[in-house]
Amino acid sequence: MKFALLLCLLFIGSLVLGQKPIEIYDSTIEDRMAVETDKLILIDFYATWCGPCKVMDPILEEFALEYEDQLIVYKMDVDANTFPAEVGVSAMPTYVLYRDNDVIDSFSGSREKEEMRSILVENMPQRAAASSSPSSSDIGVTYPDLASVNALYSQSNVDENWNNWQDLNSLAWQAFLNENDIRDLLVALKMAKRSIELNKNSFNTDTYAALLYKTGSLDEALNWAKIAVDLAKSEGKDPIATKHLMQLIIEAM
Repeated sequence: MKFALLLCLLFIGSLVLGQKPIEIYDSTIEDRMAVETDKLILIDFYATWCGPCKVMDPILEEFALEYEDQLIVYKMDVDANTFPAEVGVSAMPTYVLYRDNDVIDSFSGSREKEEMRSILVENMPQRAAASSSPSSSDIGVTYPDLASVNALYSQSNVDENWNNWQDLNSLAWQAFLNENDIRDLLVALKMAKRSIELNKNSFNTDTYAALLYKTGSLDEALNWAKIAVDLAKSEGKDPIATKHLMQLIIEAM
């Protein structure tokens, strides 16, 4: 997951006022990087089959027009582009907010119209400048480029444990058990994947499968759960917990 790519995306330029949400693609990202903007940018990662995404479409279109002087809305189809997978987007819809050269928030799932309006307005340049509270961009981390809510998943903690598969797996498992914020879960996914790279075993593959399940990547979660079961058997362990996870994944499909 390279949210550094996302930071580049957020230089995407379009200063046309009254613009409806703008569809972006893998092939057009670089062409739209030329112009920097001080507006709030909302990126809507959606799927054509996603019901909540369709519910949000007219709301986002209305806000793009209503707040044309402060807001740009971009949309990217997760199934038609590779970029969302590269940056770890797995639940739809997922929204990323960007302002002042920094990712300031991200969240998944639909919102009531006025709740979404409140989120956007609170983060628009004029409102943010008037606020006396610290900017949320102050808590941003450079890797994986989304601000982490929990200090366990901060840049420094990721770096500190980057070469220890046990600690990475332990932190990732804690995220599965205790965290619901997509930012922390995305970091945990990266930690679990790194743990597997260091020492692939039934523990970290089970953790990775569980996190994929929690973030909505069900097909991939089932595949990794099967891998965890096979590894557990080869290690002489009873994979009963992973089999239970597989059942949960199948029921959610």
